[in-house]
Amino acid sequence: MQKSPKITRRRSFFKRPIIIGAAILLLLVTAGGVYAFKQQQANDQVASRESDEGPREVGDVDYGPADERDNDASDKAKDNPTNAPDTLDGFPADTSGNVSVLVSRADADNTAKTLQVGTIVEGATAGTCQLKLTKSGQADVVRTATIVAENNTSSCEIFTVPYGDIPASGDWQVDVTVLVNGKTASGDWPDKVAIVK
Repeated sequence: MQKSPKITRRRSFFKRPIIIGAAILLLLVTAGGVYAFKQQQANDQVASRESDEGPREVGDVDYGPADERDNDASDKAKDNPTNAPDTLDGFPADTSGNVSVLVSRADADNTAKTLQVGTIVEGATAGTCQLKLTKSGQADVVRTATIVAENNTSSCEIFTVPYGDIPASGDWQVDVTVLVNGKTASGDWPDKVAIVK
């Protein structure tokens, strides 16, 4: 016994709308769930922001427009500029008044016949540096430079001393002193530097 072609066509004709309707319903339910989830996240963020007190912490980035709390904090900072510490590229300066200097390098280049001395200065973004080269029985060699602030550090300008300005060959002691607002700090290179003229 053979099946009638009309019956087969009717069954497949009714199956298509049911499958399409189920797919559309599934998409609508999924979209509604995603929308509800995003709404809840947005509400949680607003509630979290409203419960916080004071300005946002450093590193907490909100790319949205400023709210009333942000404006109040900004206005207070503008009204009291003397209360804000000096900064170096966004990093707070040392407000304790402590200044220190580290001699980070002392390179004797016997080919170029120069001595270069580098430093790192903490607690200051401006001031004066003094390099002093000493050797027993010889006149001291003294150079001055200024403290420069670059990126997130401060240092004395690089000291470059030609060998012609150093009175004799031998082992020289390298000392650097910084003067900032009447305060001084000193640092030295741990080893003597061999100068070969």
